[in-house]
Amino acid sequence: MIPTTYIDALVAAANIVDIIGSDVELKKSGANYVGVCPFHKTSQTQFTVSPEKRFYHCFGCGAHGSVIGFVMEFHGIKFVEAVEELAKRLGIDPPDPGYRRPLAKRAAAETEPLLTAAQAFYKSQLKAAPEAVRFMKSRGITGPTAARFGIGFSPEGWQNLKPVLGEAYETDASVKAGLAIRPESGRTYDRFRGRLTFPLFHSNGAPAGFVGRSIDGSEPKILRQPQGEDVPARSRIFGISVARKAMRDVDYVVVVPGCMDVLAMHERGFHNVVSVPSLGRASAEIVTALLRQVRLVIVCFDNTEDGNRTAWSFMEASLPAVSDKHSIRFAALPEGQGPSSALALEDGAANLRLSLEGAQPLPDFLLEGLAADYDVRTIEGRAGMMGRAADIVDKIEAPFIRQFIRERLDSLCADDIEMLTTTEEHDAFLSRTIEEARSELAVVSPWITKQGLERSDVCRKIYAATRRGVKVTVYTDAQLNRARKDNSRTGDLFDDGSHAALVASGAEIVFVRRIHSKLVVADSSVLCVGSFNWLSAAGRGRFKRQEISTVHRSGAIDKRKADLLGNLEQRVVEYG
Repeated sequence: MIPTTYIDALVAAANIVDIIGSDVELKKSGANYVGVCPFHKTSQTQFTVSPEKRFYHCFGCGAHGSVIGFVMEFHGIKFVEAVEELAKRLGIDPPDPGYRRPLAKRAAAETEPLLTAAQAFYKSQLKAAPEAVRFMKSRGITGPTAARFGIGFSPEGWQNLKPVLGEAYETDASVKAGLAIRPESGRTYDRFRGRLTFPLFHSNGAPAGFVGRSIDGSEPKILRQPQGEDVPARSRIFGISVARKAMRDVDYVVVVPGCMDVLAMHERGFHNVVSVPSLGRASAEIVTALLRQVRLVIVCFDNTEDGNRTAWSFMEASLPAVSDKHSIRFAALPEGQGPSSALALEDGAANLRLSLEGAQPLPDFLLEGLAADYDVRTIEGRAGMMGRAADIVDKIEAPFIRQFIRERLDSLCADDIEMLTTTEEHDAFLSRTIEEARSELAVVSPWITKQGLERSDVCRKIYAATRRGVKVTVYTDAQLNRARKDNSRTGDLFDDGSHAALVASGAEIVFVRRIHSKLVVADSSVLCVGSFNWLSAAGRGRFKRQEISTVHRSGAIDKRKADLLGNLEQRVVEYG
């Protein structure tokens, strides 16, 4: 609907090297410019920009297009938004207002000035509200952080916005903007009263709406402004404008439930964090908008019934959006902790970072959730789980992920399955398996502690097994063990004698990069996959979490064992 002549003139006027160079570091190479591709992130300079031909191309992932295409892909916006954004950056008049604009654009033209005026008003009121400032300081939020995210405050009172919006306050425009409420009988009044306001922004920097949070405990604690279907998915994500550069730099984003969580994490050095105000009702479009920016999305949530339900809803919404080239993981915090409260604890930032590093991949999170709801030891339980799983898996567009989950489901419903759900059951299983092993035993556990080894006298049992000729290998995550050691005030999280005790028992310790699933494999008869950290103290204290593992005693164990251990061997690293 935008004239072709306008688009051609815009592309001709744009210096593609300058536009792309503002987001990607480019170096001159002959007639072209080269850099690291922002879309698939390698250390190689396979990304080429041609000023003569006015296009970019990546020889690694195949990304290709004009300057408009780059703005669309890099910023995760649609064509019309990219054209208007580019015109703004070049100082060129926007497309002729005579061209046929969609109804959504007309609506935005009507409400955008009102939202902009409201945002300026709310920001001006924050410093004048000592109760709001005290609330922010009590949560560890400083003035510069509040200013960077555009945080404001809506004072108590029913019509504070009336003089701000003028005549528009009493029109349908203020209601469409979500700033005011007009009952069928009665006067118009402000939607937000006595609340902190967290603005949501369009890609061009204009306000798209607000989220309000009470500071005195009044309900609802979070008040979300209604947004029409015409509002782009990106504009429903709080903090994405601030987080975008950090997201690009590390190629992943952390999604948290609340806007205050974003601010708290930003204060503690987590700059690639955003919030989806309706996390439990997130849409595939929102997930797609995030995956346009990064390869990995980590959903961080509190390990409560509500938190798990919210994370599960986000997982279901993401199924049509995830691809085999992307990854979505889920980090459950210790029960009763959200991101903000976790940071307030001693060593909170370090422990939160470890939780993010140990986040579960989507397939594991999905399968563990299904297994928790059904008793797969019974035919009825397996049938119920498979029926529910079929509805979920059919939503997955990524062929390899879909195939992998179906194979895991088939294995999960194989004969002779045992479910472990408590610390005691896990310890008893591990002890029994070590004692019964005849030739080979592999234990995979992300981290190791002295408490974990002593809890069921593991080292003595491993020693007895090795005396019988059993080869015992312990695989553990180098990064997590190193981080736990470094973050400990006493330095004893790994140098507590646990390493020496395992070696003395005859076990071989192998350090691996990135362990997520926890395994025990014995001979060709037992394979256990689950969420329990076998050799750690994760069964108690602040690291306690839900424990669910599935023991298989049939169902192509040899093949699965070879695949799992072969994958681990490919990721062996040095510890130090």
